[in-house]
Amino acid sequence: MLQKSFGFPQCKGIGEFKEITKNYVDWFNNRRISQKTKGMTPCEYREHALAV
Repeated sequence: MLQKSFGFPQCKGIGEFKEITKNYVDWFNNRRISQKTKGMTPCEYREHALAV
């Protein structure tokens, strides 16, 4: 059977899967830099937008 990992490493169990997912969501929401937001992370952009 062919399995796709979608860029995620293979997990040894549900606990490891939860940890990897939690870390990815944290990165995506808090540390990811986007060109659309002028090089700001989502949190920085949200704070900037609310301050204006």
